[in-house]
Amino acid sequence: MKFIRPNRTVGYWTAALDGTNNNKMVYLTSECDLNMPGTWILQAHAESVGVSLHGQWVELEVYTPIAE
Repeated sequence: MKFIRPNRTVGYWTAALDGTNNNKMVYLTSECDLNMPGTWILQAHAESVGVSLHGQWVELEVYTPIAE
């Protein structure tokens, strides 16, 4: 899964196919993954032998945590 952070830097997370639906990808974020508030852009990406597939882009709004 590719992403663009709010500061325009890019990266990726290694996702897996959903065990019950091959049309879905699954990635469980860790505590430090979404480490920047703002609008993130996510895009599914899968590679196989000689094939590179991309899904639609989606926006994810990340907010600053509420202080306790």
